[in-house]
Amino acid sequence: MTLVRGMPHIGFFIALVVLTIPPALSGEAARVFNGLPFTRSYALAEIGDIPRGARLSFDALGRIAVINDGSVIVLNDATWMDIAEKSPSGEPVLQFLREKGGTTYYCGQGAWGTVEYTAEGKMRPRSVVPASCPKWVSITNFSEIIPGGAGVYFSGWNGVVYWDRASSDHLFFAVPQIARMFTVRDKVFVSSLTNGIQWIDLPSRSLRPLTGEGLAGVVIEKETKLSDGRVLVATAGRQL
Repeated sequence: MTLVRGMPHIGFFIALVVLTIPPALSGEAARVFNGLPFTRSYALAEIGDIPRGARLSFDALGRIAVINDGSVIVLNDATWMDIAEKSPSGEPVLQFLREKGGTTYYCGQGAWGTVEYTAEGKMRPRSVVPASCPKWVSITNFSEIIPGGAGVYFSGWNGVVYWDRASSDHLFFAVPQIARMFTVRDKVFVSSLTNGIQWIDLPSRSLRPLTGEGLAGVVIEKETKLSDGRVLVATAGRQL
């Protein structure tokens, strides 16, 4: 992995949507439109009891979803509705992800597992957390999910959990102050404020440091995949 520096003082990604207006909409016809694309804003009070900082996602039907404190509130046409069924153990869902195969995974504080959909369309968490876990697990808000091969990775501030779907075995990797978990091709990496960038070596059940020119002290906070297999990252040092 090589870090290509550039564009200093940018700490976030900007997505640009380029709109092309066909000739038929020029002149008088174009004046009937008040901006493209059509947009609408929703006050937090209109969605529900939602504080600032809630997470955004999409449900299995492609509807935008607001995730907060165990609620998954989706925009169903013009109505916001909570489709999260509370789990028996009470752990709140902090994030969920639907993979290409159709399985939906969730994670939260000291919790992770799969999601089942009820006849009413509710999301029902099914925990796969083993009875015995390291102490750091119960105090960790797991917030990132990466399906990878035969298993799934769940990460939070204090470490990473790998769940083997076939055997139901778990591997626990204690990593303090994780800023981001991401993939480059077939490898899963974690970027930590204290331990730098490491990749997860499943066969040896260990974390291996990533070394290379310009990587010392780099903390990756955001990433997005490019079409050629490379990854564009944003660092805590406000660089791309």
